[in-house]
Amino acid sequence: MTIDFHTHIFPDTIAEQVVEGLQKQADGKVTPAGNGTKQQLMRQMQAAGIDKAVLCPVATKPDQFESILNFSLNLLDGTAGEKAQQMLVPFASVHPASPECFKQLEKTAESGIKGVKLHPFYQKFSLGSAHVVDIMRCCRDLSLIVICHCGLDIGFPDELICTPAHVLNLHEKAAGVKFIAAHLGGWHMWKEVRRELMGEPVYLDTSVLEADLQTEDVQEILHNHPAEKLLLASDWPWCPLDKPLDMIKSLDRSDEDKALILSGNAMRLLES
Repeated sequence: MTIDFHTHIFPDTIAEQVVEGLQKQADGKVTPAGNGTKQQLMRQMQAAGIDKAVLCPVATKPDQFESILNFSLNLLDGTAGEKAQQMLVPFASVHPASPECFKQLEKTAESGIKGVKLHPFYQKFSLGSAHVVDIMRCCRDLSLIVICHCGLDIGFPDELICTPAHVLNLHEKAAGVKFIAAHLGGWHMWKEVRRELMGEPVYLDTSVLEADLQTEDVQEILHNHPAEKLLLASDWPWCPLDKPLDMIKSLDRSDEDKALILSGNAMRLLES
């Protein structure tokens, strides 16, 4: 079993437009590996040998909660097709600025959806705010997984609103929350990750750009962070599915460690 814990798809009618828009926002610094549709994601999963992928939508406006939840529920219950139901694990998203965000978290948990995705840049919040700590505690109490963009963002350079230090603070103030610091704990803040998070009992996913995979800091984190706290992730369509998978397989770590990273940790989170 192989599980990619960080992918994105969009409704077929807008997928290519959304991917093109996000590429422009990044000033063309990243070339997508797909068009953002579920059909192409599943085809590429089969080609790469990936059995399941977690879908991480982002509510960029408070009023997008219901449409995203309904989209995810259609995948979860098989309305969007039996193949998608078997291969895709849809999450939901709440916007921290919504006055209904805590009720929305409760609705998400009651629906059977396993987790939510947050993105400080696209949702305009700081991971260090007291309100976000309350959201994390609510997710903990509801047993919801939280996967959150961490580090810098290619479309918002130099804004320090979700740093490794913020992640460590959340880990302490919302102890027990199933929090995953995406992009290996802090995209392009690798030295801070090594100082603040490496070795700590904090989940990191492996979603970094293809060009980042061979850098010294990334390799140091992948080789030395506890295996039980690493999750295979690509951030598709922004990175080809096979690149982080091949990287994990090539690590100088035990077969037991690799099995945890490729699926064991993911299954434990999704089943708890």
